Amino acid sequence: MEVTHISSEFCPNSKAGFLGDVLETLPKIQNVLGHNTSVIMPLYHKEYSIERSLKNIFKGTVVLDRLKFPFSIYQESSSILGYDLFLVSIPGLFDSNKIYTYNDDTERVLAFQFAILDWFLSKETIPEIIHCHDHQSFLIPFLITQVYKYEKLKNIPTIITIHDEIFQGQFGFDKIHYFPEFNLDAIKMLVFENCINPMVSAVKCSSMIAPISQSYLNEPLTNSYLVGYLLKSFEKKYSKILNPIAADFLNKDLKKDSHKKISIPNRHLVKPAELV
Repeated sequence: MEVTHISSEFCPNSKAGFLGDVLETLPKIQNVLGHNTSVIMPLYHKEYSIERSLKNIFKGTVVLDRLKFPFSIYQESSSILGYDLFLVSIPGLFDSNKIYTYNDDTERVLAFQFAILDWFLSKETIPEIIHCHDHQSFLIPFLITQVYKYEKLKNIPTIITIHDEIFQGQFGFDKIHYFPEFNLDAIKMLVFENCINPMVSAVKCSSMIAPISQSYLNEPLTNSYLVGYLLKSFEKKYSKILNPIAADFLNKDLKKDSHKKISIPNRHLVKPAELV
């Protein structure tokens, strides 16, 4: 099964928290289990262009209303990771030394997601599952199901994993004009507490909410930082069958263990509902 992970972090170079460790380790586990996995993340100025062997595989232009940003998709071509790593370069937005906390963070994450979907539209083979990690990719379920431009992608199942429930990526309605055209009746899929909330949108529009451990399954439902009552109303989307092997690895000290060779006994391919 073709599983594509989309994230703003990746260990060890672009790591602000646990998310970076997960994105280094989880694709390895899924590959061992028989899936063909890949990771897509931004190309930050401080990394990769010098440290890794990159091949430019696609070029396009992201349009945010009157703003236009040329972008390129690079593939890490050394195969050292054991799975495909793709990096989205958007000069003027991601040529920076920090991952987050810029005044234009909304423009950055929107352009990042639009660029990925524009690239997918050009591909002969598109992912069978898109797994979105945290709010920097959480508008993708809405975009592929509600935006006319991405109608070709609407049948791709989307899985979301909430790693940080505090930061939800909210922004004001003054930036709704950045979106490609969609049926305005779908605005209700974006709105929470008088703003556009990517995390709420992902809960509503995704196919599944997949935790990485049993505690991640239960905690968001009661955590005061999250829209708990909303998550409870969509509780049926939670994966009830966690992949026990993947969960075991991801609950270890990944910073210490992530570079070790992963050895997992042969077992049957997991169903989509079992994917972490």
